[in-house]
Amino acid sequence: MITSPLPIVTRIKGAGRRFLVVGLEAVQSYTTWSFFMTLKAAVFLLHEASLRFPTIEAKQYTYFSGYAGFAGAALGIKTLAHQLQDSSSKLPSVETFTDGRGYYLNEEALVSQIREDLAKAEKVLGRKPTALVLGALGRCGKGAVDLFLKAGMPDENITRWDLNETKDRDGPYEETAKADVFLNAIYLSKPIPPFINQELLAKKGRNLAVVIDDPTVPVEIKDDQNNLPLSVISIDHLPSMLPREASEAFSEGLKESLLTLKDRKTSRVWADAEKLFHEKVATLPEELRTKSV
Repeated sequence: MITSPLPIVTRIKGAGRRFLVVGLEAVQSYTTWSFFMTLKAAVFLLHEASLRFPTIEAKQYTYFSGYAGFAGAALGIKTLAHQLQDSSSKLPSVETFTDGRGYYLNEEALVSQIREDLAKAEKVLGRKPTALVLGALGRCGKGAVDLFLKAGMPDENITRWDLNETKDRDGPYEETAKADVFLNAIYLSKPIPPFINQELLAKKGRNLAVVIDDPTVPVEIKDDQNNLPLSVISIDHLPSMLPREASEAFSEGLKESLLTLKDRKTSRVWADAEKLFHEKVATLPEELRTKSV
C-alpha cells in the first residue's frame, strides 16, 4: 500500500474526552510494505519497514525517521497550543496552516510557525512547555529533540530517555504524565507493559496533554478519568510535511546502495531486498503472485 501524501486527521469521541488521532509510525505489517522503485531491468522491493528496522548487521541503508520525529514533535507543539486555546475543537488539517498545500515549503517555514505555537502555549500555561522523548538517541528521537530546541523549548525542559533509563524498569512511568508532550521514538518488536496507564491519567496534577506514537502505542487510553483533554498523534507518513528535506535525506542515504546496483546479486542490501520481495510475494493470494506491475 502506498500511503497518501497528506496526513489524515481522525476524531474519536470518548466519555468526556476527545481523542485526536493524527498518527506517527507505520504499522509493521502487510499493509505497509510496498514497491519502492521500479528499474528498467528489474523490480526490487525496498520495504519502508525493512529500511527502518533491517536485520542485516543492524544497519539502516536509508531512512525517513529523523524527519518523522521532527515533524511529529512539531505537530505535538501545535496540538498542545490548539488544545490549550480551544479544547472543544479538533486540530484543523495541515492544509489550513500551510496555505492549502498540506506541507511546508521548507524546514525554516515550519520552525517559524511552531515557535509561534510554543509561545501561545507558554502564554496559557504561564511557563515553558515540557517534553519527554523516549528513544532520544535514535534518529527519530534526535529529530524530535532537534525540533523542540529549534522551536524554543529550553534544553532543560526536554527529558531524553533511552535504553539506560528504561532497561531496569518496566512501565508505566510516572514521568510521562508530568511532561506536557510525550513522544515515543522507539520501535517495539514485542508487547511490553504500557508507558502510561489509566491510573496515571487519573491522577490530579497531570500535565500530559499530547502523546505522539505509532498506532501500536503501548498506552492505555480508553475513557475519561479527570476530564482533562488528551490528544494522540499517530500518523505513518509525517515526513511528507517536509517533502524536500525528507526526500533529500532519504536520497542521500539511498545513494550508496544505488551505486552497488550493478552488483545486485552479490551486494548485501540488494540481495536482501530481493529475498524480502519473494518472501512478501509468498504471502499474497495465489492469483496475485504473478500479476504484472
